[in-house]
Amino acid sequence: MKRIFIAFFITLCVLPALAQNNEYNEMAKEVDQEVWSDKDPMFTNNKLPEAYKNQSAVILARKQKVETNTERKGRSLLYIGKMHSTIKRTIRERIFINDQVSLDEYSEINFNQLQSKQSGAITKLRTYTFMGIRVTKADGSLQKINVEEASVKLDETREGKKNKIAVPNLAIGDIIDYYITYFDQARTDKDVDFITFILGDEYPILNLGIKILLDKRVAAQYQAINGAPDFKITSVDDDNLLELNAANLPKASNVIWTSQNRQVPIIRIKYAFADIMHGRGDYTKHGTIERVTSPEDVEHQFMNLIKPYMVQTQGMPIIKAAWKTYAKENDIDKENLDSIISFVYHYSRYLSFGTLTGIYAANAGYDDFYDCRVSQTTIKQLETVLNVLKTINANFDADAELVLVSDRNDVAYKDVFSIADLNFMIRVPKAKGKFAFYYFGSSLFNVDEMPPSFEDETYRYIQQNTIFRGGRDMSQEKADMINGKAVTLKTPASLNNQTEDIVISFDSANMQLLHINRKAKTSGHQRRGMQSATLILEDYLVAERTLLDKETDIELEWRKLNGTYRKYWIDAQLSLTKAREEQKKKFEAEITNEYTDKPKELKQFKVLQKGFSGSNAAMAIEEAFSMDGWVKKAGNNYILEAGKFVGNQLEIKADQRERKLDIYMPYARSFNNNIALKIPEGYTIEGTDKLNKSVKNECGGFESTAKIEGNTLLITYYKYYNNLVDPASNWDKILAFVDAGFAFTKEKLLLKKK
Repeated sequence: MKRIFIAFFITLCVLPALAQNNEYNEMAKEVDQEVWSDKDPMFTNNKLPEAYKNQSAVILARKQKVETNTERKGRSLLYIGKMHSTIKRTIRERIFINDQVSLDEYSEINFNQLQSKQSGAITKLRTYTFMGIRVTKADGSLQKINVEEASVKLDETREGKKNKIAVPNLAIGDIIDYYITYFDQARTDKDVDFITFILGDEYPILNLGIKILLDKRVAAQYQAINGAPDFKITSVDDDNLLELNAANLPKASNVIWTSQNRQVPIIRIKYAFADIMHGRGDYTKHGTIERVTSPEDVEHQFMNLIKPYMVQTQGMPIIKAAWKTYAKENDIDKENLDSIISFVYHYSRYLSFGTLTGIYAANAGYDDFYDCRVSQTTIKQLETVLNVLKTINANFDADAELVLVSDRNDVAYKDVFSIADLNFMIRVPKAKGKFAFYYFGSSLFNVDEMPPSFEDETYRYIQQNTIFRGGRDMSQEKADMINGKAVTLKTPASLNNQTEDIVISFDSANMQLLHINRKAKTSGHQRRGMQSATLILEDYLVAERTLLDKETDIELEWRKLNGTYRKYWIDAQLSLTKAREEQKKKFEAEITNEYTDKPKELKQFKVLQKGFSGSNAAMAIEEAFSMDGWVKKAGNNYILEAGKFVGNQLEIKADQRERKLDIYMPYARSFNNNIALKIPEGYTIEGTDKLNKSVKNECGGFESTAKIEGNTLLITYYKYYNNLVDPASNWDKILAFVDAGFAFTKEKLLLKKK
């Protein structure tokens, strides 16, 4: 099912339905006529090139058009009134359906409501969406879909009322040709908006065209990155026309281990119906188009944004007072820098995520204690970072620095185009030229930890005390001298580890039922996944308070709050009790995710280590469960699916095996499985030699062993990925050990009667 999501403004007041529908219908006819009368030759191709015969689908043509307007032009219904700026965006695609997968995808199209309206007492602002679908059958005949008749309303979502359009009689070999046009009126002319064009898709694109007409009142900046071609810019009646064409674009999404924002050609545009102010105070004037090739202006914008916060030097004195008390009660040298760095981070994390008032603000009334992960928005992260930065620099003998870093799943730092491309951390100097990092994206990060996508990334650091002390302004020359650049560290595979110790025995009454005792321990980046999968919010709240020597009785703490929060205790208690009861379901789901098969019975589960206690702290659990379906009876013997003991392993499907893009791993990581299978009395095991395998190279490896000691079969399984990024030329090396690891899961052993 193909999903097309469209965002709309909320309806604030309703005009007479008949007038609205008449206006919409007239505009729809005009758009439909404009699109289908376009004689662009790229939309006349009905043939699938031989080179793409094995693709699920091929986009024969894609055309994207953007047109702005700040005055009424002619009598077109699409330009309504002088008082408002308008923007019309159209995307049209012509797609060859080549197999059952793409047929299923395009036989139904999900989208949100086609019309919405925001209106005020004086102005009436339209936000309309228009859609059309045609199908060229394999015999060349043309079928037009009536969107209104084919539309079926589904559930209403946050994005609007979702509809579904059925495309009847669509068949393999057909070509679906559809367009969507968005028409928006803007209440203000000065806001900067963004448009992104990604020159790639989950299917190859034979021909792509982009055409943007910006009227003379519009200022625009753009960037072309990752090898994207530049625009051809011409003048049309004092307006600016930007055009771009590309051909034979390879499949670029739905490819495992990629970073689309760094590997696929992308065009990004920022525009306003007015001048665009730069960080240094100059402008891109209206009627002007500029290409941006560095992040320098965004850095200036960011410095201007944070200056009012940075010159306030007090921060949060409560942390200084808390540290003095904590150090005294725990007999810690209050000047010990490592201890200060750890305490300040965890107390700041507590203030951000662990206080009950903070949880209330983030959790909208304590209605969900099921998830241990508490997060905050990017803006809130920046606020936290600035407050903690000021706290360290004002109250402790350290010179903490603000860090601006790019995310490996987003654009590279050199291609930063807006403040939204930046991520924020703090670095605090330690001994011997090393640094500790603070990241406040969620409650699952400890001191000196950062998201894996920040590793081995160029970052910029800003020294608050030097630049902003005393509220002084800074010259750009001074800022350039002080604001240095560096590269974050990369954690090794051994640190980001998951180790499982598993003991398996046969049920005495039913040999086809296995009893499994499993201990799993995760560290580094692996830890946070297990925390989310198994812990509830209470686990985090208690761990945080234990770490800081605070009250761990949630109810007792709650009842000490003021009346505004105390009144929510009954609801919170119900949610807390429900989360405790449902934690077993989380463990069952974690087992199912690990092994694909659902356990027949989860008998026991326990959290051994929660993993909130410090840098690279481990998370550990213990479970006892039973599993059936892994043993099949064969006469007096049994066939044992031993490969399933190591859990679900990655399989690289046929459509992913040819690769031209470099490999972007989530992080270097390793997996260890140590399995002890108790052999029942009166039986022997055959076929263990098949479990001894080894495939290793510079990208990673897979090793497994099997041996029998007494009445126990001991199996080890070890797989690891060494690198963050590998060139496409190493793909076969990665396939070698990944394939070997997956093949292991298909191995079977014979449990033979003596």
